Amino acid sequence: MFTVDDKNNFTNAINQFIGILNKFKTVVANYEPPAPPPAEKKPEYLTRKATAEYLNISLSTLWRLTKEGKLKSYAVGKKVMYKTNEVQNFITKNEKKWTA
Repeated sequence: MFTVDDKNNFTNAINQFIGILNKFKTVVANYEPPAPPPAEKKPEYLTRKATAEYLNISLSTLWRLTKEGKLKSYAVGKKVMYKTNEVQNFITKNEKKWTA
C-alpha cells in the first residue's frame, strides 16, 4: 500500500508537472514565428548574355526579338541592357498554354 509520504511525493510531482505545463502554455501562447527571410532582390537590368540565358535563347534570337520590338533594349554606357521586369512581362505574355 501507499504511505502518507508516497501520497505527498506523488502530489508534489503532479503539482510540479502542472507548473511545467502552465509555463509551456505561456510559452506557446506568446510564440511568434521568425520572420521570413527577405525576398531575393533581382537586378533592375540584365545584360544581353544574362537575358538570353534567362530566356533560354541564343543571342541572335534575342537580337531578332529586340529588332521586332517584342523586347526593348536600353543603352547603359556602352552596354545593351534589358529591364528585368520587362523581360518577365515578355515571358508572361508569351507563355504557351499546354493542354493534355
